Amino acid sequence: MRTPTARRTAERRLHEAGETQDLTFTADGKNVILASGSPYYHQVLRTSDLADAGRYPAAAYPNAVAVAADGAVAAGVDSRYGSDVFMFKPGASLSHGVFEFASGDSSPLLLPAGLGWAPDNRRLFAVTREERQGAPAILRVLTTPGKAATEAVLHIPSTTPSGTRSLTGRLASDLPFPAGTTATVTRLDPGATKPVKLPPTTLAADETFALTDRATTRGYITYTVSFAGDALHLPSSTSIEVYIR
Repeated sequence: MRTPTARRTAERRLHEAGETQDLTFTADGKNVILASGSPYYHQVLRTSDLADAGRYPAAAYPNAVAVAADGAVAAGVDSRYGSDVFMFKPGASLSHGVFEFASGDSSPLLLPAGLGWAPDNRRLFAVTREERQGAPAILRVLTTPGKAATEAVLHIPSTTPSGTRSLTGRLASDLPFPAGTTATVTRLDPGATKPVKLPPTTLAADETFALTDRATTRGYITYTVSFAGDALHLPSSTSIEVYIR
């Protein structure tokens, strides 16, 4: 019986790609997904000619990828401070969920090619390891994706004149915020026990916000910006003390 000879059908040199850590085919076999240290997204190439066929924008330092039988894509990254695995529906440009392995002082990293789906598509396996020397590899069984962490940031000079002033800030997260997302800003005046709630402010396309406030009471006041969270994001808040002279 004659064994068929392998035949090269396409070739491409990816000058923009870093060291490839993992790759896999899509469920229909029409594309291949690469996880390289750079660029900072998972590349999708057509299997027929290796032309660009899309991307899964997870985060910096892609190092693992796995595709379920139903086409779901798990895109893993080597991240010390953010989410580790981003979930995508086939061909989607936005992630619909994340997994983050950090907990307290523990910050395990996803190992290269460390993702794999169970045959039932209901479980995702991830292999991680702490950075400390001699740490063992740990197999994690992941089910429902969690919510992405968020960080609220508020900018205002620590000392500002009485009257009208501008406040700016932003919400930061590994997952983009949906259009219309709002942040709430409050002001606690000197001697007051109940904060004044300012009008809600809507995030701009770059996830920043800006508003003005007028306060004539002199002394130290506290501004707080908070985000209530949504289906994909955890809540967050931060406060700044300002001296009104």
